[in-house]
Amino acid sequence: MSNIKFDNINLLYLIILFSLLLIIPFIILIIKKKINFHNVASLFIHIIICCLLTLSFAGIKTQTISSDTIVYILADVSCSNDNVLEEMDDYINDFSNKLSENNKLGVVAFGKDAIEFIKPGENIKKLSEAIVDKSATNIQDALTFTANLFEESYKKRIVLLSDGKQTDNDALLAFNVIEQNNIRLDAIYINSDLKAQEKEVQIGNIYYQSSTYKGNDSLFDVYIDSSVSTNVSLKIYDNNTLYIEEEVQVNAGENKLSYLANTTSEGIHQYLVCITSKDDTYKENNEYLFSQEVHEKSNILVIANQYSNAIKIKELITNNANVEELITYNTIPNTIDYYIKYDEIILSNVDLKEINNHEILVNIFETLVANYGKSLLTIGGNNTYFDGGFYQSKLNDMLPININPSDTKQRTALILLIDNSGSMSGNSIKMAKDGAIGCLDVLNENDYVGIITFEDNTYPVQPLRLLSDKESVIEKINKIPEGNGTMMTPALTLAYNQLQAVKDQISNREVIIISDGLPSDNGQVEVVEQMANDGIVVSTINIGAGYNDSLMKLLAKTGNGRSYTVNSSSLPDIMLSEVSEIVMDTYIEKESAINIAKKNDLSVKDISSLSKVKGFNYSTAKSNAINVLQTSLTLDDNTIIDNVPIYSYWQYGSGIVGSFTSDVYSWGNELFASENGKKFFNQMIKTNYPKDIYRNLLKVEVNTFGYTSQISLMVPKVSSSIQVEASIISPSNKQEKKSLSVVNGKYVQTFITDEKGQYQLNVTYKDKESLNVITLNTFFDFSYSCEYDAFEKSDNILLWQLVSLNGIVTNSIDEIVNIEQEDVVTNKYYNKYLLLASLILFIIDVMIRKLKLKDIANLFKKTSS
Repeated sequence: MSNIKFDNINLLYLIILFSLLLIIPFIILIIKKKINFHNVASLFIHIIICCLLTLSFAGIKTQTISSDTIVYILADVSCSNDNVLEEMDDYINDFSNKLSENNKLGVVAFGKDAIEFIKPGENIKKLSEAIVDKSATNIQDALTFTANLFEESYKKRIVLLSDGKQTDNDALLAFNVIEQNNIRLDAIYINSDLKAQEKEVQIGNIYYQSSTYKGNDSLFDVYIDSSVSTNVSLKIYDNNTLYIEEEVQVNAGENKLSYLANTTSEGIHQYLVCITSKDDTYKENNEYLFSQEVHEKSNILVIANQYSNAIKIKELITNNANVEELITYNTIPNTIDYYIKYDEIILSNVDLKEINNHEILVNIFETLVANYGKSLLTIGGNNTYFDGGFYQSKLNDMLPININPSDTKQRTALILLIDNSGSMSGNSIKMAKDGAIGCLDVLNENDYVGIITFEDNTYPVQPLRLLSDKESVIEKINKIPEGNGTMMTPALTLAYNQLQAVKDQISNREVIIISDGLPSDNGQVEVVEQMANDGIVVSTINIGAGYNDSLMKLLAKTGNGRSYTVNSSSLPDIMLSEVSEIVMDTYIEKESAINIAKKNDLSVKDISSLSKVKGFNYSTAKSNAINVLQTSLTLDDNTIIDNVPIYSYWQYGSGIVGSFTSDVYSWGNELFASENGKKFFNQMIKTNYPKDIYRNLLKVEVNTFGYTSQISLMVPKVSSSIQVEASIISPSNKQEKKSLSVVNGKYVQTFITDEKGQYQLNVTYKDKESLNVITLNTFFDFSYSCEYDAFEKSDNILLWQLVSLNGIVTNSIDEIVNIEQEDVVTNKYYNKYLLLASLILFIIDVMIRKLKLKDIANLFKKTSS
């Protein structure tokens, strides 16, 4: 039914106004008796033009209201639905029979592509007759294709028959097409899971290392899915040469078979795994391709505190490896480009505090392990772990052990002797104050603390007493003044007397001397000797490379303590480290037996016992760590602490971090001199090897769907100045090249991969700012479309997401067959026709007014002659 309508009917009154404006001049012409044919004709033409323009301004249109509906059933006839085609036919026939007379039914069949299988109103046919590429399921393109088939004057409906599986593209991206075309979308969920009577065997997946080392034991796991218990003939080819052949019995469900990869020769090994069975339906999922690159050697970097330490580790490593060492702390590189070529990094007795910008270095290690899957192994010594500042850096989070334990804390009496002479003025005394305040955090209310300053005079800033009011002590420290000369002996004597007063309560007593100048008095060594004889430890911290260095070292040696030479900026860290060492037994220097706690771990394979170590760094294992070697510790009060880690490791991001808490050259000398010790060391190294080897800053991940693969690239930097391009070369040598765009901090692009075999992937990363260019040449394999994964479970989650605009998901035709929709209102506007007619009349009017009849007649005569 059609009706004439106006967008704004009130504008029709303009006809009256225009008519008056035209008629009044005409009346004047009549009064003046100047009326003629031209004037009369022009008047009528002007009135008609005014009417046409007014109708156009008012928005004249014909409006058609239709209650008729076109319904397209969008039937998923891809391979995964082969076993439910008859069920889908029943749904279509039932829908057709129950559809009201003013509705037309059409059917679109789709898989990888889509066709209009039945036009609206045509007779129903069986879906098995539809000629569609069944090797994939592309719901997005099918919805878009169907949306473009509708006529505008009809109500529009799509009913999707699907098992909810999609292999290519993203169906949710069709939302806009459905919404803009005012289409109602409903779905009927079809469960296409294998039925009890169906027999199917397939290679579900293969887990393997994409790269390994020559001679390394590398396993790959073949997962065979079967709906029945049956015999399977299995063949594995390595670069087209038969590598393994056997008959295997598989059970209903998932079956795992493990095999050793061929690592006897370096290069790329492409494996083809084939299975055959009499109890099988689909042949497409019976072959699986994967490739493994075998490198000649692993690359190991040893960062050690001494050259002899690094050489010892190199001598211990008998694996097939390139081992390099770094021992100069102040020249250690702090760019990720340097370290990316190494597979495993070993830190042996490393003191982070001695490394310039060690925070940057630790961040690099974290990125290499977490993101690139590298391995990190820390080895102890008396300069590492707690003393090496690991617990104050991000490295503390990476390690499988806690290196700041509190259960070995000793009750302590500590006196700080702080030089506040004139030479300490400025930054030195400020750093000494900061260090003293920081030391208070390590102590608690059961500890005694005293602070004595010395210059020309000795002053007990804080007499030795229990640390019950920390804020009061901090206030006193901040008020330490600057003095003149350097008189050390009276301060030492005062400290000695105060510590002697508490010797019955506290056995752990220590003095720390902080100074930058040579004292002007004598007798310091004699006082320190008395202290040492009474069990008081004296340590010294010399600020700067001053001329008192020899005295400070002598005092520390006499007092059985430690001597440090530092700059003022590192003074607080050294003070904190020294006090922490006093308060806690952070390393244990006594012979300790090793217990193998994880006997099935590869690091202790074929090892039944290990020699003792003579010392180790005390720690506790974190909850998710694998504690392979451990020992027991007996404290002074005879408390026994079990399960103290000697070697632990854990997964950190994509990589492995391991910690050996003893060393290789002093405490562990006896252990690593034995055959079992050497064997363990090499197996420990191998246990930590990366699962996949990345020696390029460009790390690529490939996710293959039906016949498309998404390339996801991790890069050193993401910015607008970066240009990333990738090209893929198919097994038949077809090339596709695209630019990659940023998605969630990675560069991503989708490529067509519709050929079985190995694809070459070439990536170029260009930074226009730094002019840095990185290239990556790698490969990946495609075996079969996931459409042929017969054991993938159906679900209706995607269907519910698709219909969320206006529809429902159901198994009942009655719920959706005759759903009421609003009538379709179709408007047809005539503005362009009215404007065109007005233009033509205007031209005719000009001709009538400017030309006489005889001129027109003469014009026709000339034209005809």
